[in-house]
Amino acid sequence: MVERFALGDDAALLVSGTTETVGVAYARLARAAAGADLLLNVSGMLRDDRLVGGPRLRAYLDLDPAFNQLWHAVEGIDVGLDRHERFVTVGLALGEPECPVPTCVREWIKTLPPVVMADWPAAGDPPASAAFTTIANWRGYGSIDWNGVRYGQKAHSLRPLLELPERTPERLLLALAIHPDEVADVEALGRHGWELVDPVEAAGTPDRYADFVRGCKGELGIAKSGYRRLPVRLV
Repeated sequence: MVERFALGDDAALLVSGTTETVGVAYARLARAAAGADLLLNVSGMLRDDRLVGGPRLRAYLDLDPAFNQLWHAVEGIDVGLDRHERFVTVGLALGEPECPVPTCVREWIKTLPPVVMADWPAAGDPPASAAFTTIANWRGYGSIDWNGVRYGQKAHSLRPLLELPERTPERLLLALAIHPDEVADVEALGRHGWELVDPVEAAGTPDRYADFVRGCKGELGIAKSGYRRLPVRLV
């Protein structure tokens, strides 16, 4: 990605809790941060005080609406909100009357993830053998209990649909990150006719991801159970 967008002189990976980098040296990152107008911090993952404190304005970009807010307000987990002055979310209903998710006493700016259309040329008709697909983590991170309700992961949404392949002639293919220790679930998916492929092989780079999506018959969108139970509205 760095090479593709000619960012070789402007990008780095920072080892958490250190000044060790791959790419641009830490000192240069610190100088850039000190002169920046805006830090756009995805899910607050950048925690380095020197880098976060440098820009004149810091915006928290929330890509896990409901979970970030509940971790902060209910479980007392530091997700990084206090380091920022602006708060942006892909949860379009956050803060609206129909959405019970706590706002953490912040005003959230709603946005949709951008799509660069030049990278998504129109696809032709897929072959008849193409599958309905999705790319997913079986479990992304811990579930949350709030007001007597369990807000879970993709696993909790997909298990009630295990019999779906047996009810349709269509192929159903999951590029699914599932740990091999989930033996019962892996066996159940195979037994009921779900096809599984390695998500890294299928979609581990932007180009492979785009090819995978263009080659399918349609998206089999299965929201994790936390989003099924909470009206955060992602689209």
